[in-house]
Amino acid sequence: MCSIINSRLNNQQGAVMVLVLILLLVLTVFATAAYEVAINNQKMLIAAAGSDAALYNAEQGVHKYLWEFNNDPLFFDNDDLYMEIDSNSERKIFQKDGDEEGNYRVQVIIPLKDATLVNNRAYIRSTGWDENYPERMRTIEVELLRRTFTQYGMVTNTDINGNEAVYWVDGEKFYGPLHTNDTLYVGSYNPVFYGPVTYANGIVISPDLRIADYQVFRQGNSRVDPLVFPPSNDKLMALARVGGAGHYYNGRACIMLKGDSYDIRYWDNDDNTWKYNGRPYTYTSSGNNNNRYDEVGTYRLTDTGATYGSFAALRAAVPSLPLPENRVIFVNGYTGDGGNGGRTYEFKFDPRYGNVFVSGELDGELTIAAANDIYITGYDPVDWRRPNKQDSWGQPESLWVPRGSYTGGLTYTTTSFTQKMDGGDWLETVVSGDGDDMLGLVAARRIEILHYNWPSQEAGNRYNWHDTDWWGDPVRIDVAPYDIHIQAALYVKDLSYGFEHPRVGNGKGTIYLVGSITQNVRGIVGDTGGHGYDKNYSHDPRMLYTSPPHYIEPSNTGWQAMQWREISDHITSTP
Repeated sequence: MCSIINSRLNNQQGAVMVLVLILLLVLTVFATAAYEVAINNQKMLIAAAGSDAALYNAEQGVHKYLWEFNNDPLFFDNDDLYMEIDSNSERKIFQKDGDEEGNYRVQVIIPLKDATLVNNRAYIRSTGWDENYPERMRTIEVELLRRTFTQYGMVTNTDINGNEAVYWVDGEKFYGPLHTNDTLYVGSYNPVFYGPVTYANGIVISPDLRIADYQVFRQGNSRVDPLVFPPSNDKLMALARVGGAGHYYNGRACIMLKGDSYDIRYWDNDDNTWKYNGRPYTYTSSGNNNNRYDEVGTYRLTDTGATYGSFAALRAAVPSLPLPENRVIFVNGYTGDGGNGGRTYEFKFDPRYGNVFVSGELDGELTIAAANDIYITGYDPVDWRRPNKQDSWGQPESLWVPRGSYTGGLTYTTTSFTQKMDGGDWLETVVSGDGDDMLGLVAARRIEILHYNWPSQEAGNRYNWHDTDWWGDPVRIDVAPYDIHIQAALYVKDLSYGFEHPRVGNGKGTIYLVGSITQNVRGIVGDTGGHGYDKNYSHDPRMLYTSPPHYIEPSNTGWQAMQWREISDHITSTP
């Protein structure tokens, strides 16, 4: 019996030993695994720390170059510091020549539009690494945008004109981005905004649910920060006067654009004389100036003494002027409204004031600025002959046709626009032709389509043509064309863009405008009573990327990071 018991005890002790060995083996395996996990965790923490450091350094590169853009938008255009390392038809890439002061490398990518560097969009690509682990790289790419007025088809500081809210109403269509620094007013019926709408205060619309109506806001609407209007347009005057690169005038100017040249007839306040294309001349009239239709008289060039029997002969003898080298024309002169409220039919023609009357066709880039007002005409304003009366029986007033060539307004020579639609939906404004024509008009007080009377140069303060009634009293004459085309970016600092006296006289046709409108107060071009013009406005899509030469920019313009993404395309070397 004892032997049997001892045998069982020995078997149990052997089993326990096996269990102990198995347990020790399991514990060893777990300990080894725990050790490996600890080591791997430590490596992962070190790698993560290195990765975070790499990302931090990449962000440092972005912030440094964002500062460079805001300090000098063309900082990369310095051959001593930066090299163009790559280019194609869509973009150019620049990189610092040599190492950065930090654990990052940066490339600046500037998009191209029609072989020209875009001036308000850019990309920063920055690769960072941990100093202790330089092989661990992280790269981020940030899209930058610089806000400009011309990125919008229309910008208004306020939509209150006097005490009246200016509403968008049924039938009105706007093709492109629209922004107001104030409140947008939408009438009872449906205008259509085909581009994105932004506002600083709000939208007045009834019922409130219409604020989300796709039939009204095809690309939605949102609240954003305002665009701040600069206090003056003086930089353009300085550009026009410095070094002869620009063209500067002091006194009322009539400008006819003729492709890559222009004619200008103006009163020179400095020399107290009329000038044509920079040449002073005197005019001696003959006949009854108040009633004649032709320019009977003698024109004498002051510098040569040559005389001509008509203004047409003078124009033939004096060549047109080329567009200025820096593409800026500035017309200075008296400012304000002379106590007349600026709304009389004759006052705008006072030759001492910095007003511009402009029409024609542009081939190239140009910005025309006025110290006071700009008036867009449908005919050649340099031709100062009395307009020809066209009887219109039963109408409240007659239409007069200026004797100069019909221009249709302001258009481009080699650039044209069409609206691409999909059924009733607008898709885009298509630019065709060479696409390098771009005009800017900048006025301190207002830009208007000329409605009444025509510029003259008669003696005795008869500086405009008007009609007379049976008693010899002056009566306004309508010189606005039925339809008018405007291809330009318009900027008005103090007042509005609109149609002169929009609620007076016969109804007109349509304004076909392609470009950008920036105005302090939203102006009026017509009303629901059948006066003035209808609107067909669209944004020039090229102005998303560029502006007319030296065009006015917001005071709070600056480069902002719009989109951020991490990429795997690392910058691995310096030029």
